[in-house]
Amino acid sequence: NNPVSGITIAVLLATAALFLALGLEGNSGVLATLGVASVVCCAACTAGDCSQDLKTGSLIGASPRSQQWAQVIGILVPAFVIAPVLSVLHHAEGIGRGLMAPQATLFANISKAMFKGGEGIPYDMVGWGVFLGVTVLILDHFLKKARSSFRLYVMPLAVGIYLPITLAVPLFLGGLIRYYVNRSKSKENQTAQDKGVLLSSGLIAGEAILGVVLAVFVYNKVNLGLSWIDLNSLFGVGVSLACFAGVAFYLQRLSANSR
Repeated sequence: NNPVSGITIAVLLATAALFLALGLEGNSGVLATLGVASVVCCAACTAGDCSQDLKTGSLIGASPRSQQWAQVIGILVPAFVIAPVLSVLHHAEGIGRGLMAPQATLFANISKAMFKGGEGIPYDMVGWGVFLGVTVLILDHFLKKARSSFRLYVMPLAVGIYLPITLAVPLFLGGLIRYYVNRSKSKENQTAQDKGVLLSSGLIAGEAILGVVLAVFVYNKVNLGLSWIDLNSLFGVGVSLACFAGVAFYLQRLSANSR
């Protein structure tokens, strides 16, 4: 459990308050605050990644020396790869416009609100968010005391509010599939669950890699001879839903055959 968003927002608010007290204003204050928050965000992500990698390596019997060299490579390579990839994506699609970046947009709006007199932040919605968060915590406290199998959590509520609908719906449908698979398979056998996680990871990684490849073509103005309208007509909603149904059916059959 690595709550990077919560850590980053907490650091962002504390840093902004400190810089405001020191007299920073306008864009300089925004850039300084986001710079500090970025360093903390990267550190938290790297710490979580290293912890997961070292734990995984320990489970499969990798030596500490080999794991440490792998970590060094894993830090050096992205340092030279991430910046040009983000630059290509931004010029091809526009990060925050064509490519949605809800977390980054949230951080930017908070910084602007702190240093530019409330610009970009609807405070009535912030108030409603605080009210909903406190209400959920209170209700969950009573559910916990009653030992109810049903619980309420703030994080899914918050994620569901600020993520765009194009991301929230697949997350919800994936959760339903996971719930159904866990109910229908034997508790002693983790085959279906493990393969489902691996399949989902492959879908996420494949979509990301293909997105970068297409962005390279767009950035270099390579004509593929097929417009986005043509792509939509060929691989439209019907085909996408059919593929999704196929994945769901595969996981269901896999869980039903688990012993």
